[in-house]
Amino acid sequence: MHTLLPFIRLFKFAKFPLILGLVLMILGLGSSMSLLTVSGWFLAATAIAGLGTLFNFFYPSASVRGLAIGRTVMRYFEKIVTHDATFRILSKLRVQVFEKIIPLSPAVLNRYRNSDLLNRLVSDVDTLDSLYLRLLAPFFTAVFVIIAITIGLSFINIPLALGLGLFLLILLIIIPTVFYRLGQQFGERLIQARATYRTQFLEFIQAQAELLLFNAEDRLKEKMSVTEKTWQEDQAKEAKLSGFSTALVLFLNGLLISGMLWFASNANFGTDEYRTAYIALFTFAALAAFEIIMPLGAAFLHIGQVIAAAERVTEIIEQKPLVEFNGNEEFETKVRLISAKNLNFSYPEQETLVLKNLTLDLEQGKKIAILGKTGSGKSSLLQLLVRNYDANQGELFIGRKTHFRLFRRNITPPNLFFNSTCSRIQRYTSSKFTICKCG
Repeated sequence: MHTLLPFIRLFKFAKFPLILGLVLMILGLGSSMSLLTVSGWFLAATAIAGLGTLFNFFYPSASVRGLAIGRTVMRYFEKIVTHDATFRILSKLRVQVFEKIIPLSPAVLNRYRNSDLLNRLVSDVDTLDSLYLRLLAPFFTAVFVIIAITIGLSFINIPLALGLGLFLLILLIIIPTVFYRLGQQFGERLIQARATYRTQFLEFIQAQAELLLFNAEDRLKEKMSVTEKTWQEDQAKEAKLSGFSTALVLFLNGLLISGMLWFASNANFGTDEYRTAYIALFTFAALAAFEIIMPLGAAFLHIGQVIAAAERVTEIIEQKPLVEFNGNEEFETKVRLISAKNLNFSYPEQETLVLKNLTLDLEQGKKIAILGKTGSGKSSLLQLLVRNYDANQGELFIGRKTHFRLFRRNITPPNLFFNSTCSRIQRYTSSKFTICKCG
C-alpha cells in the first residue's frame, strides 16, 4: 500500500474539488438512505391512520419529494466534480511523469520496449483514476454516513441504532479486507498480461513483412493467443469475484433486514399512536444500508491492479539519468570542435572497454568519416558525443567545454560513421574530408 502514497500526495493539487466531491457523495448517499427510510415510515404511518383518523401527510410527502430531488441533484453534481478532480490529478501525474522521463537519456529508456513504455504512460496511469473514485471516496463516504445514520436513529431508539451502526462498521472492515486479499492474487497478473499482449500485438503489426517473409506469423499468433487466454482467465476470475461480492452483500443485507425486523418488533417505541410505524422505519433503514457496502467489495477487488499499475509507473519515474546537464554555456566558434584525450568507455554493467585510450582532435568546418570494423566503437563514440553516456575515464571537450549541453541541442546525430573505403565515400562528396580509423 505504501506504493500509493506518492500518488495520494498529488491530491493536494486538487484539494477543493476533492473535498467538494466527497461532500456531494456523502449528501447523495445520505439523501438516498433518508429517502427510503422516510418512505418506509410514511407508508406504514399512512396505513395505520386509515380513513378515519386525521393525519398530516403534507410534511412527510414534501420530505420525500425533497429528498428525491436532492438525491438526483447531488448525484449529478457529484459525478461532475469528482471526475473533474480525477482528471486534474491525472493531468498533474502525466506532467510529473514526463518531467521525470525527459531528462533520461535514450540509454535508460532503451531498457524498456517502446510499446511497454507507452503502456505504462497511458494504460497504467489511467488505471490510477480508480484510486479516488472507486476506493478512497466511497470508503470515507461509507464511514461518515454510517456514523450519521447511527446518530440520527439513536434519537428514536438507541439500542437498534447502535446495533445497525456496529453491524455496518464490521462489514466495512471485513468486506474490503477480504476482497483486497482476493484481488491481490491476480491484480498484478492482469496488469502484466495486458502490457504483454499489447507489446506482442504491436510487434505483430510492425513486423508484418518479416513475419510473412520468414513464415513466422503463426508462431507469434500462438504466443498472442496464450497471453490473451491468460488475460481472459484472470478477467473471468475478477468478474466472478465481483459477482460474488454483490451476492454476499445482498445475502448479508437480507440477514440484517430479518434481524432488524425481529428486534424492532420487540423494541419499545413509547406510547405514540404511530409507534409501530418505527418498525418499518428501522427495517427500511437496514434495507437502504446495502447502498453503503455494495460498491466496496468490487472496488477493493480492483486495488491489486491499482497497486501494480502504481509500481510500474513508479519504476519509470524513479530511474536516475546516466547523464546530467547543468548550467548554460555559450558555444565558441573559433576553437577546435571536438577533442578527446585518453578516453575509456564501457557500457553500464559491462566490464569490457568499448573505447580504450582514445585520443581525437576534430577541427570545425571539416567533414569527417570514421571507419572501422563492426564492434570497433564507432557508434559508441557517437553515443558519447551526443551524451547518451558519459565516459569512464578521460576528457571529452566540445569547443573547449566539457559536457557541453548546447552541442546536443544544435547538432542532430545522423549516422555519419561508415565502414567503407575512401573511394566509395568520395562518390558522395566533393569536399575535403579527414578519415579516422577505429579499432
